[in-house]
Amino acid sequence: MINLSKNLAAVIQVGICYIIIASAQALWKLGVIKLSGTAKFTFSALPRYISSWYFLLGAGLYVIATGLWIYILSKYEFNLVYPMNALGYIFAVFLSLWLFGESIPWNRYVGIVVIIIGVIIIALK
Repeated sequence: MINLSKNLAAVIQVGICYIIIASAQALWKLGVIKLSGTAKFTFSALPRYISSWYFLLGAGLYVIATGLWIYILSKYEFNLVYPMNALGYIFAVFLSLWLFGESIPWNRYVGIVVIIIGVIIIALK
């Protein structure tokens, strides 16, 4: 039998880290939309963006995710956890669907399946 349980904790921790990161980035996009009325970023509005609660909360989440990532790097092999960054793409796709109502083409769902298979393969010991 294949032993996946040893690295399951790493998968879960990296997954949590990238849920936090994708949420932070989604907050930044929400902030741009709410403050400008569109999803277009303008440098002239940068001071307004970075002083908004969307940016500040997103930045706070990034600090938390960075601390978690440092912990993960100290606990697991780099070649195990770094490829698992791809989990972030999965969370971003579902956040874009849920928060922004973006349509997701079928090929992205196929990509998600490939990422999941890849993470399982990487996590196998």
